[in-house]
Amino acid sequence: MSERDFAIKLIDHYQVWQSEETLQIRGAAKSLVLKGPVVKQVLPLLLPLLDGSHTEVEVRANLAGQ
Repeated sequence: MSERDFAIKLIDHYQVWQSEETLQIRGAAKSLVLKGPVVKQVLPLLLPLLDGSHTEVEVRANLAGQ
């Protein structure tokens, strides 16, 4: 089994907010504000896949099909 066979998951204690211009990811120790075209186009498709039920290979295949 390779590294890519394991499910990937966004850590539970992160909170994610998205507006038209930014995406904020907040945790206990850190907050990130992301901006730009990738935030608007890719992250809305990517974040739901980081629920722990998809492997890296499945995530890549799902995004490639978009």
